[in-house]
Amino acid sequence: MEEYRFALEDISWIIFHPYDVIVDFLLKNSLFAARFIHNPPGEVPGEGDLFYPRNWISIFHLVVNFLLTPLIAVLYPFLRMKSFGNMVRNPDPSKPSDVKWFFINGILVDHWWLDLNCRKLEMRFNVGVKGIYNRSYGPIWDIVESILQRDFNMYNASVINAIREIIRELRNEQPVRIIAHSQGAIIAGLVVDELYRLLSLSDEKNYLRNLEVFTFANGARDFRNPEGLIKVIEHYANIGDVIPRVGVLANSSNSDFDGDVFINGSTKGHLFNRYYSLNSQDYPIRTNPSSVLFHDKKVEL
Repeated sequence: MEEYRFALEDISWIIFHPYDVIVDFLLKNSLFAARFIHNPPGEVPGEGDLFYPRNWISIFHLVVNFLLTPLIAVLYPFLRMKSFGNMVRNPDPSKPSDVKWFFINGILVDHWWLDLNCRKLEMRFNVGVKGIYNRSYGPIWDIVESILQRDFNMYNASVINAIREIIRELRNEQPVRIIAHSQGAIIAGLVVDELYRLLSLSDEKNYLRNLEVFTFANGARDFRNPEGLIKVIEHYANIGDVIPRVGVLANSSNSDFDGDVFINGSTKGHLFNRYYSLNSQDYPIRTNPSSVLFHDKKVEL
């Protein structure tokens, strides 16, 4: 019954915070995020950069899914069993790495924006990144799906696919880094729990010592490091982003939420490329002075 109480709390929050949901989240990360911006040479564009024609298709895709919300609500039990098209985005072969990097995208993302997110990481860290596609059903149903996963631990195709991809690398004794954004961070938490269960059944749970997890805009209610086996867990959040305000920033002090927290205290916005920095100095509010993701030296706060 606790799951239903949590879901009721989430639904009540949405109803009684219309500005946060409609303006700060939906509009500022869709219509208000769209701008004509020329990126510097070599820099990966943001999701709403209208100088890149393919972004228009992505925005159109979001609008169509929004308009089809009633139909998607009827078909969702069948849709969630499958991912249509390619389930993964392959890493850049020109950037090999001994560490296997995975990225799990958040809400409001199609294949193109998943590629942009992975390219941003590849450029910043000079490694190939495999993208695990978390299919978007439009802004409203993505929020519904996030609540189902956050409160009821519901699996969908992206959870199952991520488990399959990551457990294979762990069993090959490869170091693995998971980067997850938004709903993808909720998925990452489910993946960690299931990896622990599966590897424990086969007496292989020590493989989790090769795993590092880094989340951005984490909307999860809990995020466990089972038996402290996972090498590193870090969470990055913009203080003005609605999703982490009801996720990691609201729950990080709970006993079931493990990992260090790094906060950008001046930035709003939720989209990964447009609003989330991959520079350590932009996260001055910290529970740990040193960031593993950014290889910080100890700093005075």
